[in-house]
Amino acid sequence: MKILIVDDEEKSRYFLARLFSGSGHAVEEAADGKIALEMLEKEAYDLVISDILMPVMDGYALCRELRSREGLRETPFVFLTATYVDEKDERFALQLGADRFYRKPVDPRTFVREIDLLLEEIRDGKQRRLGPETDEKEILTLYNERLINKLEKKSSPWKMKSPSASGPRTRPGRRSRKTRFSSARSTIGSRTTCSSSPA
Repeated sequence: MKILIVDDEEKSRYFLARLFSGSGHAVEEAADGKIALEMLEKEAYDLVISDILMPVMDGYALCRELRSREGLRETPFVFLTATYVDEKDERFALQLGADRFYRKPVDPRTFVREIDLLLEEIRDGKQRRLGPETDEKEILTLYNERLINKLEKKSSPWKMKSPSASGPRTRPGRRSRKTRFSSARSTIGSRTTCSSSPA
């Protein structure tokens, strides 16, 4: 089985490539949706595993493009994301035609097992949604809604809070070197470690 992994984070691509190649699958990688689409147009893949938040072309747009193209629309498509984790994010992904939606972190063995089961079901002729059930205008509205929601959540920690009357005034976002270092390690770990079951 040949798998295309699409993620702008190199460590995530490396981890998934090791995971599936170790299970006997051929794996290729793309750093964004545009590169992935170009690769898919040149050769066939048995499965696409994609992040959502990426530059140039995100995962939602990639899935929509695949499901709209006759030669690619039946390609199994799975989302694996650490950023778009709301129920509405998952609902929209499935509306676009994704076969599965997983949140990071995910247990590696469970993930491989479920992917193998998905492909087995598809080979056995399981009924699938191969495109949006709503019209183009509604899809664009929902897409913009998810994007705006994510941008608002991303910017909210930087909103300036009213300083305490008794406490010293501090610049927003100002933290100690130790705190910044600890935060960075936590973020990297949450994006690359797959050690627990999906939410």
